[in-house]
Amino acid sequence: MARNLFKSVSCKKIALSVLTVLFCVCHLAAKSDNGFIRKGNRAYKKGDYPLALTNYANVIGRSAENTKAFYNAGNALYKMNKFDDAVVSYENSSKDDKFSDRSTFNTANAHFKSGKLDEASDVYKKLILKTPDDFAAKYNLQVTLKQKKQNEKDKDEKKKQPEQKPQDKDKQKNQGGQNNQQGMSKQDAEKLLQMAKEKENRAMEEKADKQKMQQKGKRLSGSGKDW
Repeated sequence: MARNLFKSVSCKKIALSVLTVLFCVCHLAAKSDNGFIRKGNRAYKKGDYPLALTNYANVIGRSAENTKAFYNAGNALYKMNKFDDAVVSYENSSKDDKFSDRSTFNTANAHFKSGKLDEASDVYKKLILKTPDDFAAKYNLQVTLKQKKQNEKDKDEKKKQPEQKPQDKDKQKNQGGQNNQQGMSKQDAEKLLQMAKEKENRAMEEKADKQKMQQKGKRLSGSGKDW
């Protein structure tokens, strides 16, 4: 009887010791996780987003259920323009009601930034249905729909514009050659004009000399008559 009682007491002590050790380990782990998150937050405020992400990742690697670390990691990834990775991180943090709405809103923003306007509008609509008073989500939805409309308009206008074919380019080259030929023709014309003027001057000079010779001949024949 005493022996059984001793065994019972020993088992209780062992169980209590195990629980105490587990509590200490969990407490230390939680304390360590919070320390990494604080370090990440300090780095984030300084604009050192890669360092912030490293600290948040340390927490996620130890505790995949730490939604705060996922949310903060999503913010760091967003700042680093890694929008697709940020979406994954936000989706993990949205499981916690504490971060659900903020994570959903940031997920839509990340989709918008990466050019996925359809996904962004769907997430904004989902959030508005859940929280009708979220004016920021409503405003961003309007911006997203307006951007989608503008993109479709630009796409249609691009289709209407005729594509320039290689033949057109060759034609332009030929036109350029014609322009050069026209320029050379002008120079040739100026040369020809100059040559014509010189020829005309020589002809006038020859005519003047001929007239002089004729006048000289008349004078000689007149003198003969006097004789």
